[in-house]
Amino acid sequence: MKRLILAFEFLTSFPIGRKETIEPHELGRSMAYFPFVGLVQGAILVIADSILGLALPIELTSVLILGILILT
Repeated sequence: MKRLILAFEFLTSFPIGRKETIEPHELGRSMAYFPFVGLVQGAILVIADSILGLALPIELTSVLILGILILT
């Protein structure tokens, strides 16, 4: 679980709250979870696109999706 949290902290801006120093070997071991973190980010973007695309024009939806990607 610690490695999954470390992967989320490294690849996203989600404030999970771990304040310890990170050793390079710990980050290396968390790389196994990088695809899962990418899957979660992609799922967030697909859901947001589906919802926003129903009510907004494609140009505005694209700008908002890009903003969501920057925030995650």
